[in-house]
Amino acid sequence: MKFWRWLFWMALLLAACAPSFQDCPRSEVRCAVLLMHPWEEGTLSRQTWNALQAAQQAGQLQGAWKVIVRDARDRERELRWMAEQGIDLIITLSPSWQEETQRVARQFPQARFIALDQSPPPQALANLTLILIPYDQLGFLAGALAARVTHTRRVAAICEADFIASVREACDGFVHGAGFADANVFVYREHRQGSPNRLFQDEKWGRQTADKFVRQGADVVFAYGGATGEAALEQAALERAWVIGIREDLYDALPRVRQRLIGAALPQVEELIANLMARAAGTSWPATARAGLMWAPFRGYGESLPLSLRSEMELLRLQLQAGTIQTGVAP
Repeated sequence: MKFWRWLFWMALLLAACAPSFQDCPRSEVRCAVLLMHPWEEGTLSRQTWNALQAAQQAGQLQGAWKVIVRDARDRERELRWMAEQGIDLIITLSPSWQEETQRVARQFPQARFIALDQSPPPQALANLTLILIPYDQLGFLAGALAARVTHTRRVAAICEADFIASVREACDGFVHGAGFADANVFVYREHRQGSPNRLFQDEKWGRQTADKFVRQGADVVFAYGGATGEAALEQAALERAWVIGIREDLYDALPRVRQRLIGAALPQVEELIANLMARAAGTSWPATARAGLMWAPFRGYGESLPLSLRSEMELLRLQLQAGTIQTGVAP
């Protein structure tokens, strides 16, 4: 019983010593917060939170919090409140935060902001760093892998509306990557043209398009674009095609495709954020930084891929990241 009593009092002591938001205005207390919506949980949020936790353990941060904002209408209010509390670093995760992040960053120049997967403001802000996601490279990796796996020499790219830059770049990259790996592979490609009210949510179109391409002989299907793309991948897997994705580890995100999953190309931001936070106080940060590349662990059907092919894809990843191979996709 003495041990448990000691453990109880130690827990209370540690809780009392842990910083709160009220401590953040003190110069010796460095605080950071990740603001995100529940639906943004995934690769970027996990890597960002890992970087913040590692920085806290290393003593670079005294306080680190992940705050879930459930109502999109609360974005600016939450950003402003965090800045008013003296939070040193505020991180947001997706294009949906872009306008509010830039507006609050402009109003609170003493705070520093990291914005992932967002476009630059009309005028650069000294306290805002944009982390750009290389969608063209992610798509290129997926296309190259698809071309190396297909038996029919027909692969398919099913994509959301092409006026969305990230979608267009990812699908352009897929086509270029497939051609790079095998010039004799034919790529079916289609962007959704339906109602903007169904943007990223047109599951019916995604399933119908996957069914069409599989019937036309595509045995590897790539899709990108929220629930639209997820529905396409699930339908393709149901019809015994292999599937491949980007940005999220599909093994975790889409359990229904696991047995037909050959791989997923992911952005790597954890090391980049860690390097930014390790900079000495007062050191300027870049206006933009480009995320790295990584492969999700090869699981599902991907576990059976030959080691030589996995090594080939890893080499291609390194060459893209180093710039020795270009995707050929116009920005």
